[in-house]
Amino acid sequence: MVIGRRHALKRRDDKAHADLGSTGEIEDCEIVNMSLSPIGNPAWETIRGVRFAMQYGPSLVAILVTNAALDEIELVPESGYLARFNKHRDTIEKVASGKHQRGQIKESGVVVVQAGDLKPIS
Repeated sequence: MVIGRRHALKRRDDKAHADLGSTGEIEDCEIVNMSLSPIGNPAWETIRGVRFAMQYGPSLVAILVTNAALDEIELVPESGYLARFNKHRDTIEKVASGKHQRGQIKESGVVVVQAGDLKPIS
């Protein structure tokens, strides 16, 4: 899903292209932003939190929601981590997608939703 398209002006490096006769003109390049798409696959608990996947084009992106984030989403937790995740899955997926769009991805390719990323729900 394409969220938005914008054109960015990118200046070529005069020095790098001087030998090739470049005048350092500005070229137009297109930047396309895609969000992660929910796929409704089952989530599972780990020592660090709840893991699940979302779709990015033809590939899957691993998401980890830390236990601390799940502790913060409810001021008075009424259930375990997996139940809290399932209750607030839509919100968590939106947060994960936003982090992915901003490039907040670990070297391993995992998007981590941490405490402070989710607002408490009373």
